[in-house]
Amino acid sequence: KRSMTPLLPQAVILKHPHLESLEARVLPQYQQLRNLPRKQACIEYLSMVQTLPGYGVQYFELKDHKKVPMYLGVGPRRISFYDHNDRMVPRESFVWSELKNISYKDKKVKVEFAGGKGKRHYYAKSYRHSKDVLRMVMWCHEFYVSVV
Repeated sequence: KRSMTPLLPQAVILKHPHLESLEARVLPQYQQLRNLPRKQACIEYLSMVQTLPGYGVQYFELKDHKKVPMYLGVGPRRISFYDHNDRMVPRESFVWSELKNISYKDKKVKVEFAGGKGKRHYYAKSYRHSKDVLRMVMWCHEFYVSVV
């Protein structure tokens, strides 16, 4: 029996100290795909991966209004806010329809919520970084609008 340990990122190994349970979930899927033609196996694999919560998410390191480090995850379905030490489970997530506007000025990134739910400010490490956040938000939102 071959071990999956060399194939996994360190974060996954730390999150699943008993890899047997992870292997028990992954190996049947591998067995299902291994006998398919390569192209079909890739398509099936991508179909599975796209259902995972973190699929396509770009993470940006920011600081909240109290200057506490955190991450903003921007993805095709939503934006999410993560604690600095855990990018696996978001503390909050908002689908695109729950957002009214996202903008920046210098290092300050402002997120406004729809339905009178207020706004929040976050701080990027540089002007360029806040501009990158906005660019990714715009791209993901355009993608979302085009497929919904």
